[in-house]
Amino acid sequence: KAIERVKIAANPAGKQVMLDIKDGDMQLTCRDLDMNKEMQTSIPCTLTGEQIEIAFNYSFLTELLKALVSPDVTLELSAGNRAGLLCEFHRTFLLMPVMIVKPKQEEEVETEMEEESVEA
Repeated sequence: KAIERVKIAANPAGKQVMLDIKDGDMQLTCRDLDMNKEMQTSIPCTLTGEQIEIAFNYSFLTELLKALVSPDVTLELSAGNRAGLLCEFHRTFLLMPVMIVKPKQEEEVETEMEEESVEA
């Protein structure tokens, strides 16, 4: 339901939903940079490990979630650019991430931060 709420702001070509997972909270974000739209929502979660940011095609993620029976699922992730495992009971699904598309302003700030840390 959270994906359905935010996907109306997603770029129809990329169908990207970003997950920013922190302990106790998963923030879902969809944005369309061409139309200058963005929507976010949060859902509770339990995190074991480090904070992670990853993006998936919301159509594929929604279809997998619809195929599950249990309201509780496990999403196993190792890095933001590696495949994730969506697990329920004895079934496991492989979910490939997509590259996160960020607004220009965020990219410029990150580049400046990287350059400053290299100089230091």
